[in-house]
Amino acid sequence: MSEWIIARSYKEFQETIVSKFSEGMFPGLISFDHDLADVHYDPESFSESFQYHEETGADCANFIVKFCLDNELNLPEFYVHSANPLGAQRIYDNMHDYFKFKERL
Repeated sequence: MSEWIIARSYKEFQETIVSKFSEGMFPGLISFDHDLADVHYDPESFSESFQYHEETGADCANFIVKFCLDNELNLPEFYVHSANPLGAQRIYDNMHDYFKFKERL
């Protein structure tokens, strides 16, 4: 049984995927959360003047889709465990874009 590797930011996710791939390993399962930064959970942070941007689980989904296409890999099985329904839908949409693209080939 494999252990979970937890990436708490887009950068950690990206580095983990690239590092494991270079070691000859690739995940068979990824579980996504949309809101990765603490600021995503702070309701007082959201206002009209709010300028902070932290990559989300949807950005991670975009990365893995592009990585799989660029490296001719099958997309890993995935789950979305986000409490953010709109963010979760963005992740599903990003992941399903891989299958739409592969159908056209």
